[in-house]
Order: sequence, then structure tokens, then C-alpha cells
Amino acid sequence: MNKDFYITLISKRLSSELNAAELKVLNSWLNEGKDNANLLQEFRNLWAATAQYKSNISFNADVAFSNFSEKFKLNAKDQPAAIALPQTSSTSFSKYIWIPIILLGFLLGYNLISNLGSGNKVTNQEMHAMTIALNPASNATISPETSIIKAKTSESKSDITSRMELNTINDLNASALKANKLVDGITGQAYFNVDNLYNSVPYTFDVNENVIVATHKAKFNIQNYKDEDYIIIDVADGLLKVDIGNTALELEAGQRLVFNKITGEGNISNSPDLSPFKWSNGILEFDNTPLTEVFKKIERFYGIDIEVTDNSPVTGHFTAFNLKPGSLNECLELLQASIDMKITRKGLDKVLISEINSL
Repeated sequence: MNKDFYITLISKRLSSELNAAELKVLNSWLNEGKDNANLLQEFRNLWAATAQYKSNISFNADVAFSNFSEKFKLNAKDQPAAIALPQTSSTSFSKYIWIPIILLGFLLGYNLISNLGSGNKVTNQEMHAMTIALNPASNATISPETSIIKAKTSESKSDITSRMELNTINDLNASALKANKLVDGITGQAYFNVDNLYNSVPYTFDVNENVIVATHKAKFNIQNYKDEDYIIIDVADGLLKVDIGNTALELEAGQRLVFNKITGEGNISNSPDLSPFKWSNGILEFDNTPLTEVFKKIERFYGIDIEVTDNSPVTGHFTAFNLKPGSLNECLELLQASIDMKITRKGLDKVLISEINSL
């Protein structure tokens, strides 16, 4: 097959249009040599650049038509007339409108009961990420099986008029900061988009009893899983102040803090090349990722359990960029197309895997 064929597959992969068979062919070709992998990277960079360009383009139809009218000197009577819709009887309309309203109310009520615990605790029991409002200008996207305790539900202006800069704050337990707390605990993974409407006192976020985060305006990701000894904080944009016990650290965009829950020590490094933020937009990425890590990411992405039921060696690696599967089944199908294995769904939240052959 010629190079153009694989370029087509790369384009389809980046636009999430690749099927399982095509993904298997592409992954085999990528593993044949470094030049192939470099070509993929070139296309990824180009794709990211064009995506950024596209996101900055806006179109306003009213302004465009106004400019068009002015240029060609159209009169008001030349402008398109409004189209009159046929009138329907209010009696026949009201006859059916209550059915969807009742169903919608039932669904909303069920969702509220499912996702809200006691007080301001919110737990995501869906098989996809969900976004909740923390205040009118800040929100959090939480992964499945993640719980977050909202500490502040309404916006109030602080009595402090002068701005508290993060680099001047040494104690994140100060009363003024506690009064501006948005989150009182996180278990799982959450991506925060925070904007402080009143720029005097930064917002604070208690991750657990040892880690507190403060910021005026930032986008950042926090991982705090019960079964792991580490808390991981990545900053996408803005500046954070993080208190890890006796030490206050500053984190800026592109940096990662790994806090050891056992030793109480923290280490700052650059965020990994594989984005820790894309999951919040429904995107999975793997770059020669070990199969054990692949299983873990899929588990957390969908809120499921994956169990290897035989003595198959969980070896091998998986690569897939900008993977945006429409469902868990589609995700598993793509994985199976790259690594030979038997996959069985057991209920909604259990996946059984056996007969793994990564050779």
C-alpha cells in the first residue's frame, strides 16, 4: 500500500472516523519504523494548529447580512420576509404537550437523586463525564464514580478590597481563604475551570485533609483515587498555590505536582506529553501505553471494572490518539482490533477479558 493510503488513515484517526479494521492496519504500519511514527506526529501537530485556528473563527449572520446589504445598497423591502408558520389549535396542542413534560420531569428527578448525595456532595454515577457548576463563573467536570463536595454554592463579595496575590500567601488555612472555599473534598478525578468574579480573595479547594489548592483563575486537573498513594495535579492554564502540609508551592501552566499521601512529600515536574486533560472532553489517548495502564484508563473513563479471567499475560502496548468512542463497546472493539483478546460484557459495568495474545 502506498503512503497516501496511510495518510488517509491518519486523517481519519485524527477526526475519530477510523473503524476497528482500519485502526489495526494503521497501528501495524506505525510499528514498522520510526519514519512512520514521525509522519503521524507531523500530522498531529498540523491538526492541532488547524483546530486552534478553527476555534478562533466566529460568524455572525446578522452582521454579515448587514454588511452585504450596505455594500449592495439593499432596501428594507428587499430583505427576506419572515415566514409565517401555520397556526395550530391550542386545544390540540395542550392535549399532547403534557406527555413529554411529565417524562422530562421524571428523568430530571431521577438524575438528581442518582447524582446528589447528602448535603452538597455530588457523585457521578453515569458512564461518562459530567459537568457541575460551582458558582456562576466556575465549574468542574468529574469522571465516573468521582465524588466532589461543594463547599460554597453562592457568590458573595469579600470585605477585603485589596487583591491577595498568590505569591504573598503562605497559609491557605487563613480565615479569609476558608470563607472563599469552593470544594471541601475530591475522590476520583476532576477538571476545574475557575474564574474569580471578585478578584480580591482566591478560591480554595480542599483535595483531602493534607492538600489545599488556591487560585484566582485557572484550568487544572486533580486525581485523587482511594486505591492510589498519590495525588496528581496538572495545570492547563493559570497559576495555582498548593499547600501540602508544611510547604506551600506554586504551580503554573504545563506543570504537574505529584503528592505522596504516605510520605507527605511533593514533586513538581512538567506535565506529560500525553494530555491529562482530554478525558474531560470525552477523548482517550494512548501512546505505546502498557496494557495494564490501558485497562485502568478505560475503567476510570467509563466507571467500570475490567477483570482478566485467565492466566493470559497482560503484556503488550496500545497506541491511539484522539480516540473519541461513541460507547464502551466501540472502545473495546478498537482495542480488540489492535491486540488479540476475548472480551465479554457482563452487565453494564463489568468487562471480562481472556486469551490475550499481544504478539
